[in-house]
Amino acid sequence: MPKNYKDMTVAELEKENQKLMAEKEAIKKRQLAIAKLLAGKQMAEAAKAKVEAMSEEERNLLRQVLGPAGIESKEAVGKPQK
Repeated sequence: MPKNYKDMTVAELEKENQKLMAEKEAIKKRQLAIAKLLAGKQMAEAAKAKVEAMSEEERNLLRQVLGPAGIESKEAVGKPQK
């Protein structure tokens, strides 16, 4: 049942306002975390689609560029940060 704010004291209203502000901040943090994960997944899907659209020759050239002299493997770099 919704609260009747008209019947609340100033102290009660202040307390309720603080509670709602804390909830708002928690929701904002969750939303930002979700947005970050979503963006990463969207980029991964877009990259996968680009690679799948490449010819075999283009993929072989890409492997050469990203090979030993290119980007280090995940094991050499370390674990991703959360």
